[in-house]
Amino acid sequence: MLNQAGLPTTLPYLENLTARWETSKAAIRSPLWREADELSRHMLRSWPRGSWREEDDTGASRMLDLQVRLGNVERVDAFLAGVSAEGHYAAPDNAAIVRAAALLAAPRATELLMRIVARNASAHLSACGDLLLRCVTASTGATADLAQIGAALIEAAPGAPTNQQEVAPWTRPAPVKPGFVVGLLTAASRTDARLAARRSHVEDSVRRAACDLDLATERRGSPHTLVATKNQATYERRAKQRRQDLEHVSALGG
Repeated sequence: MLNQAGLPTTLPYLENLTARWETSKAAIRSPLWREADELSRHMLRSWPRGSWREEDDTGASRMLDLQVRLGNVERVDAFLAGVSAEGHYAAPDNAAIVRAAALLAAPRATELLMRIVARNASAHLSACGDLLLRCVTASTGATADLAQIGAALIEAAPGAPTNQQEVAPWTRPAPVKPGFVVGLLTAASRTDARLAARRSHVEDSVRRAACDLDLATERRGSPHTLVATKNQATYERRAKQRRQDLEHVSALGG
């Protein structure tokens, strides 16, 4: 009955249950823990699955962090697989996703993180890049194959030849931004040669999207390093267009 009131009611109630369980120092599977688990199960079953999110929607991160506090591996797995990896995802979820994935066995954490970036990169490319970088810098790196996750993101990026994913007609593909490229290259440099060597897709995406980046290959060591330097291409294009517009106005006697 409580679940019918929706997340504005159930999330605070679950937070209260979790805090009470922590204070009681009771074991997992205790009556209070089971009550929190049962409510979580009902909440997951009715959790919104649409891809559209309010900008200030923190429900997913709150839910995941509660499951981490409860040590509820089953609900963590269910949420990542049934919600995050099915398109109900946004950048504010990333920190909680990384914390939650750290509870899972390495093969399962890798599989779910790969599914999350592959499913969501078309609409949330920069957010997925941030997720990968967080995985690299957090303890998740010890329990997941970062090279596989990075490869999944590269394959899902615009311009990758294997990227055949269809997006909803009302959803615009996410543009490739300089921050994403820098983050991806940083993550690649911190993982292994398998990921760093697959940078051709990144280069193609940067050039196709006309990012304000100059790319150069540093050929010392193995693998070679792709260096991205921010430039003023957009500003220069706009300044040139402005000068041309003024010349046209002047020619018209304006």
